[in-house]
Amino acid sequence: EELEKAPLGPSFIEKYSLNEPSRFVPLTVGGFGLASATGLYHFDPESQLLALWVLFCGVVYSRGGPVIAASLDEMKEAILKEQNELEDKEIDGVKATIAAHKMQEEVFEDLTELF
Repeated sequence: EELEKAPLGPSFIEKYSLNEPSRFVPLTVGGFGLASATGLYHFDPESQLLALWVLFCGVVYSRGGPVIAASLDEMKEAILKEQNELEDKEIDGVKATIAAHKMQEEVFEDLTELF
């Protein structure tokens, strides 16, 4: 019964589009600016590098995410195809080995019947 409930609505972040750089960048900069102006936080070079790295990762994720995902999907499909071909060859090899073993058993049975 609980599994049949309606899906959840949009989250707070989705509702206000806070996953878009045009929204989260100004809010982040404004928040840190307010923290700096009130004396709650003092920016040092490490903080500036961290802020730039976070902004870079956010922009790459939001703008390049679909392209990167498509590239990784193509690589995944190529690897999966190659792996399946190798497995098929291994299965064929095992089947040939089983057939050869059965032939050896038949030869052994024929020889035991003769002697």
